[in-house]
Amino acid sequence: MSVRKLNFFTPEGCMKRFVYYLGLIVVCAFSILFSGCLFDSDNAESKDKGTYTLEAEPRSLLSYPGGGGLFILVMTPGKGFEGSVRLTVDAVHTLNPQLTTETLSTNKRVAEVEIRPDSTAAIGIYTLKVISEHSMLKDTLELEVDVVDTNVPIERLQDSPPSDFVQWLEKEHPEFCIEEGQEWFIWFKYPGLDGAGTWVFLNQSWEMTIRKEVMPSRPTWFLLRRRDEVTPTFAASQNTYNTIIEISVEEW
Repeated sequence: MSVRKLNFFTPEGCMKRFVYYLGLIVVCAFSILFSGCLFDSDNAESKDKGTYTLEAEPRSLLSYPGGGGLFILVMTPGKGFEGSVRLTVDAVHTLNPQLTTETLSTNKRVAEVEIRPDSTAAIGIYTLKVISEHSMLKDTLELEVDVVDTNVPIERLQDSPPSDFVQWLEKEHPEFCIEEGQEWFIWFKYPGLDGAGTWVFLNQSWEMTIRKEVMPSRPTWFLLRRRDEVTPTFAASQNTYNTIIEISVEEW
């Protein structure tokens, strides 16, 4: 029985050599890609050490169909903490929950969960779960959203903060980069015991809370919080003569 030797320099040999090396390249590429994916998925967990706590402010809130709401999440590193905390949210789709940050660390400790209930959302109490993962361990923080039926004041129809306040900020605090024409998401917060109404204006950088008193002779109050911080950093008031002055956050 004769054995036919393949001559790699013939047309037939060149084609088979091409197919052979092409196959090797494809196999190597898939091997590198697959091992790289495995490495990336395990890499975050392999760096996790120590303990942490995750808190939310508030733990429950009121909203309404077509309204909004905001939970602030704060991660506090514990003993020997290293690595990151990965976050996910579980809630009914009609709340439209959205995480502003999915990974927390010593350099980034604050995240938010924004909700925007559908206009057709059913009235009722909903549980929103924030699942945090660190060192292959998962914890669940349960929050509550009470969607109620309410009559939103006509002022809700405005699509931006009052122009006179925005113009005052542009002049007095240009470092805030709050200008007319910016897009804001707005919802109404319910009247307090004194009947005062509160509105929240939200853009990518700021949460602006405006409190209007029932009596025309009372001032309007403004509060600003940067969305990567926990507490408000700026407050102001406007009297009946439309004069705006800066006040301390504690006075708000």
